[in-house]
Amino acid sequence: IMNKYFDKINDLIHSKLNNSEIIKTSMWGENSQFIRINNSKVRQTGIVKDLSYKMTLIYNERQVSASLTITGDYDVDKLTLLSQLEKLRKDVKMVLKDPYIVYPEATKSSKEKYSGELLPFNDAVNMLLPAMQGTDLSGLWASGLIYYGVANSIGQSHWFETETYSLDYSLITKDKKMVKDYFAGTNWDQSQYESYIESSKKKLQMMENESIKIKPGQYKTYIAPAGVSDIIDMFSGFFSYVCNGFSETEKITLMPCTTRARTHNVLKFKNMRFCLTMQK
Repeated sequence: IMNKYFDKINDLIHSKLNNSEIIKTSMWGENSQFIRINNSKVRQTGIVKDLSYKMTLIYNERQVSASLTITGDYDVDKLTLLSQLEKLRKDVKMVLKDPYIVYPEATKSSKEKYSGELLPFNDAVNMLLPAMQGTDLSGLWASGLIYYGVANSIGQSHWFETETYSLDYSLITKDKKMVKDYFAGTNWDQSQYESYIESSKKKLQMMENESIKIKPGQYKTYIAPAGVSDIIDMFSGFFSYVCNGFSETEKITLMPCTTRARTHNVLKFKNMRFCLTMQK
């Protein structure tokens, strides 16, 4: 439904363009349920319905952008978007020429939809909480539809939407030791969920054993999937920081350095060295 709405408002915007104007648009939103859990009890719950739209107007080697929240009601959004288009037309005449504009191309379009079988919003609490009892569980439940679309007046359009659920949680012992786990998917299976929670409880029992001290040395270490995810997130954040400010037209390569030569292309992070190369 939302991809058809995206097409409808794009057709409206495109029909109002002059021959010398190009516009890039995007729309994203969600219809999701969130439940915050503490000590295996509901602390906070709510439904989020959000819809946003962005326009980038390109004219005479200049470009300006604007993002705004829309309602999903065509009659209301029509007036809002056309008014914003007129504001962009005024703004684009006042900015300097941009030699780094990435002009859209009329390449292939795509549409991807992944439907799931999720817990009904009204049943989520009753289906989730019983398996948690007997432990101190804190976490966040998220479930619903998310979508994102991009298009341009040249004729290209891409749409992606998916229905998913996730429970990001930690089980906590009386001594504040924790077992972190993550249960997620697209098709809800109650028995699989209960089995997964039971597996986390068994891990928690291991954490309740008395700790032992080890001497400094080399040891084989197992990193759980959640830990591996945190490591990847750390490098993702670092890469985003490194690339911030570079043009869309530049190709960036980041790899571990094999030389100790001091150069401006060597970046240091967490006692590690990386070589950064850029190519137009």
